[in-house]
Amino acid sequence: MNFVNKIILILLLAALMVLSLILALFSFAVTGEELLAQLQEMLYGSLSAGISFSVIFVLAAWSIYPFFKKGAGTALISSSEEGEVSISLKAMNKIIREVAGDEDNVDIKDSEVNSKPDGLYARLSISVTEKGDIPSLTSRLQRNIKNRLRNITGAEVISVEVMIENVETEEEMEEYHPREESSSTEELSSEEREDEDKTNIEDKDLENQAEDSDAGDEEEIEEESEGSGFFG
Repeated sequence: MNFVNKIILILLLAALMVLSLILALFSFAVTGEELLAQLQEMLYGSLSAGISFSVIFVLAAWSIYPFFKKGAGTALISSSEEGEVSISLKAMNKIIREVAGDEDNVDIKDSEVNSKPDGLYARLSISVTEKGDIPSLTSRLQRNIKNRLRNITGAEVISVEVMIENVETEEEMEEYHPREESSSTEELSSEEREDEDKTNIEDKDLENQAEDSDAGDEEEIEEESEGSGFFG
């Protein structure tokens, strides 16, 4: 949703709030019975009122149109004789978060991707630590996000907006990532368990081979002893 749509929706909601308040006061008998008669006298047969309400209706319909527009949550990557190729904005938003997640001392607050006829517009809100170099960090994020989106999707990225919502201490930043640390620990433990399982399987194979070898040696000894007894 662009800026103009947001402004129109805010104005429409404000008008709806005022109208609801007036009707509520009338329902509670606060305004008096003559209110409806006055409104009828003012609005009925009024050309200016009719034009005003018609404009409000058109603006409201235009504002909610993007919500029902087909493919509003996708971006067109390419179009050829075989057909069109699109990618969801959700998938591109995931790419943005992966790029930001590769940076140290960055806490992702929010991210968004909008598709327009001229290209993609990305927005990222983050928190950084006090020791971070904000100018170089934001420049690197903008460059990496733009390159990653262009390389993966092939779409043109017009702008990447980075918003610094907060500058935190290292202690505060660590409080935002306990799950990530625990998940990495769980990944390591799972890998260790896999290694242990492989080691146990290999040990069992070696034990089985050793048992087979011992059984074969015993059979050879028995055959030799039986042969020596027969010739003796």
